[in-house]
Amino acid sequence: MRKYLYLFSIVTLVLLTAMACSTSKGNKEMDIREAVWNQLPKESKEEVVGTWKDGTVTKVIADKNIGHLKDEKYIGKEVYMVSYKSKYEAVLGDLRVYADMETKEIIGWFMRD
Repeated sequence: MRKYLYLFSIVTLVLLTAMACSTSKGNKEMDIREAVWNQLPKESKEEVVGTWKDGTVTKVIADKNIGHLKDEKYIGKEVYMVSYKSKYEAVLGDLRVYADMETKEIIGWFMRD
């Protein structure tokens, strides 16, 4: 009986740890979306469908051929791409920006059609 109680305790601890890790990842992603949102110009915010909470975050390799970077030191580096649905999606595509993974600052904009 003691063996089963010990095993149950270990499994419970592992599951709780896994849940805590997944929750903190979700909070980190939200922070990035909000941090980028707070840096967007008023005109960009007005074209977004929804709020910063509706944005999506993806890790990408920065490439000068698909957007404009403020500093070329990011070319070839892993950065965040934060995307927001745009009212003008059919014409221009969604609003997508590059963000530094540590500072969460906007470091560039993706080209739009």
